[in-house]
Amino acid sequence: REPAQVQVVRMSSPMATPGSRRNAVRFDLQNDKEMDRLQFSRLILQKELGFLPAQLDYIFALPGRKTFEVVFTTNTFFEKCLRNFESLKTTRPQLANVGMVSLSQTEPKTITVLMFSEQVRMEDIKTWLQQRSTVIHGYEMRDEDGIRTGGRRFFVQLKRDLRTGEIQHLPPVIQLGAIRGHVFYPGQPKICHRCGSQQHLLAECHNIHCRNCDSKEHLTKNCPDPVKCNLCGESGHTFKTCPSSYANRV
Repeated sequence: REPAQVQVVRMSSPMATPGSRRNAVRFDLQNDKEMDRLQFSRLILQKELGFLPAQLDYIFALPGRKTFEVVFTTNTFFEKCLRNFESLKTTRPQLANVGMVSLSQTEPKTITVLMFSEQVRMEDIKTWLQQRSTVIHGYEMRDEDGIRTGGRRFFVQLKRDLRTGEIQHLPPVIQLGAIRGHVFYPGQPKICHRCGSQQHLLAECHNIHCRNCDSKEHLTKNCPDPVKCNLCGESGHTFKTCPSSYANRV
């Protein structure tokens, strides 16, 4: 009799290629720090980062008591982890010797942009967003009678900082020339509209910040640098004369 054929199935390791998994992060305990799986769950995930057990789908304890991979039940909790870890790492001693890297891509966001001016073109808002994210598509919002409301909706992929892996959130305010608008989306962190900090809001801000050159030494009105376009980010011209502006090409 011929021997039966055996099919070998290779099982993938939990340590898959970053970006190939869903709602997953990897924590590495640095220096001499070690924990078992239950200690890590209760002390780091639950106590320090504020998660409930029901929000954690899997915790993989890899050999050595120093590396843990965590899969969250939803993308919302995954993004909360990325956001909380970055904001708490410098203030919580228990997180001082803990590193974290995302193993997943962020899901596309539905962005709502409100600009109540007929002078603002859809294409220029898209150009502004493309400086800060990957725009998949968008459309103008209309009411039941088909009349435009001034709102635009876009589907975008947020970018990550290449050095830290942190999600780069969109500013809550968009300004094109003298026209100002607002940006909203689920999971958007609350930040100071003056300096961009997530540690406080505008009412408590005492920082000096220049929106033209990002200096912390002077205000925008006192900036010695050439004016910077708030559409394309280049110096030497404003939105009104920007060659990238759709309004200037038609």
